Amino acid sequence: MVKKVISVIRLLILVFFLPVPMEAYAISENTILAPAINKGNEVAGNASNILFDANQTNIESITRQLTDYGERRVNKVNSSLAADYIKYIMSQTGLSAFLEEFYFEAHTSKGKAWNATGINVVGIKEGSILRDQIILVTAHYDSIGGPGADDNAAGVASMLETARALQNYSFNRTVYFIAFSGEEEDFLGSRAWISEHKDLAEEIVAVINVDYIAGKNLNIGYLPQYSWLKDVLNKSAEDLKIPVSTGIGSPGGGSDHVPFWEDHIPAVEVIHFGNEIYSHTPEDTIDKLDFSAARDATKILVQSVYYLASTGDGKSPSVNITNPEKNSNTCAFNLTYNVSERNSTIELFLDNSSLGYIKSGQRFTFTKGSHTIKVSATDGIGNTGSDSTAFTCIETYTPATRISSFNVTTDIISEPRKKGDKKTAKYNTNIVRLKYNYTSNNTTIFLDGIGIGGIESEHFFSLNPGMHTFEAYTEKYEGSMYSDNVTFNVEKSLNNSPTLDNPALNEKNEIGTLLTIFAISIAFAMIIIFKKIKKR
Repeated sequence: MVKKVISVIRLLILVFFLPVPMEAYAISENTILAPAINKGNEVAGNASNILFDANQTNIESITRQLTDYGERRVNKVNSSLAADYIKYIMSQTGLSAFLEEFYFEAHTSKGKAWNATGINVVGIKEGSILRDQIILVTAHYDSIGGPGADDNAAGVASMLETARALQNYSFNRTVYFIAFSGEEEDFLGSRAWISEHKDLAEEIVAVINVDYIAGKNLNIGYLPQYSWLKDVLNKSAEDLKIPVSTGIGSPGGGSDHVPFWEDHIPAVEVIHFGNEIYSHTPEDTIDKLDFSAARDATKILVQSVYYLASTGDGKSPSVNITNPEKNSNTCAFNLTYNVSERNSTIELFLDNSSLGYIKSGQRFTFTKGSHTIKVSATDGIGNTGSDSTAFTCIETYTPATRISSFNVTTDIISEPRKKGDKKTAKYNTNIVRLKYNYTSNNTTIFLDGIGIGGIESEHFFSLNPGMHTFEAYTEKYEGSMYSDNVTFNVEKSLNNSPTLDNPALNEKNEIGTLLTIFAISIAFAMIIIFKKIKKR
């Protein structure tokens, strides 16, 4: 009953009250002339006179409409109405647009579990010769605690304006524009989408996530192993003379780009800093937004997406692991590999965990058992090549650094954080940053007993879920060896069951409210129809 009433209300609003941004199809004073992209890795000047328009009026109009729905928390009526509106705008820009429902367990404030539904909105612009390679542009449309103007109605508007600005261009690669719900509930929507589309994981070239963009101090957040993607956006910003900063992303926070990081998919976040104090409050309103800054962010998106979708040539870098040999028996070696393109971004996987960038020649020592190493290389336009090798260690190798240590535990490792005497910490993501002090030329890091050499502090790992241990051995002074260790647990999510009201527990009041809204909608519809008849 409730779902039927909601469906009718959604239909009435779409028919009678949905604003159509007429500016969306005209070139206005807000139009920009963006540089063209040539066939190489460089952004050329206006050689082919490609016209990209980022319309500030459109961005403001869409942002205003989304905030007019009020709080758009996942599973709520306002969220469903916003989803329909976003789908409508997507279809107007020529995208193949549709809604994707996902299901999750929620619980009431009293702890009773129930099944809830969220909606992701997807718009697809299909590519041509490389249609199986996918570029994602994402933004969450849900909000919590208020209308969410900066967090993240403006981000959705920027994403939709990017789709509109590119609607008349053909691409080699396919582009997905996705508005996620449930970001405020531990990335429910993006996690669900990734889980539902595991078959696409290998095809996703890049993800650009937009969150908080209507303000100054624009920043591109990234992981070092995906620095090539950061460079694409940074180059677009330079060409457009828009100031941006870049920074390593926070492993414990962030937005919908984090679940992609967790699954080893290249992603960056476009975000500004400054309005955080209003986030998740009724004060996150449209009057606090800088739409000129939002337009600048959109310009960067338009050019970057055009570049990524147009320049793919399908020619991946060649990677060759020269040591260890495939199917060999070895427990200690210097890893060596060759890559055909010197400027490629390197990522190394050890037993399916990402160690990030590891240079060729790094010393490894292994524990007993079978192991695999994969080296992946990505060029400046997202083409990726890799090589892998499997080998067996007959007996655990213990290097001299471990033997010579006085085993004096000091505060060498500062992150992952320690918890009490047990030195354990729990993380809601498998993206972990290793930080340590007392660096020297003889510092050696061990991960779960495997020596991975002189990893620098501030290094990022994407580890398999479960318990892990870092050990650090370093020469502190006068040849004295010191060590430290920390054990920690990583999971992809700690908040699988958000607290949400259950309409079924108060069904009479819920239905009564919906029927009241339904009656008001009918009354407005009749007034509009009557006025139209009277004019005739």
